[in-house]
Amino acid sequence: MKRKRLSKLARDKANPKSLYWRNKLIALWSRAIRSRAGYKCERCGVTKRTNAAHLIPKRVWFLRFDLRNGMCLCPKCHQWDVTGSLDYSAMLFAQWLFQASEPTWNNVRTMWMETLSLANLAMPKRPDWKAEYDRLTKELSER
Repeated sequence: MKRKRLSKLARDKANPKSLYWRNKLIALWSRAIRSRAGYKCERCGVTKRTNAAHLIPKRVWFLRFDLRNGMCLCPKCHQWDVTGSLDYSAMLFAQWLFQASEPTWNNVRTMWMETLSLANLAMPKRPDWKAEYDRLTKELSER
């Protein structure tokens, strides 16, 4: 009897560490951050083409999909405005964040402390994206 071959999509869905689950997780996290802000830039108030921006860089993988680590920004505030963007002048952005949004600033400070306390732990090369997706879906449904 000949075995039926699975499609690439079916194989990816079956593998919890596949890029399929990472991409679904990125989309879910982004939608949650933008929805929380009412699809409005939290810095200037623009409502067109908003992005979900990470306050602590994405390379810190255990905070990558933490809802405290996101902020809704327009493209100008996120990247292209050199005078006050998150990506190009982090110090000016941090100064604005401290003055404008104390709860967000406190979240960032708490997350940096978590990062420093976990810095010596061995991090897996590729996390279980499906488990992270399920955790975030559950967290969002409880809200």
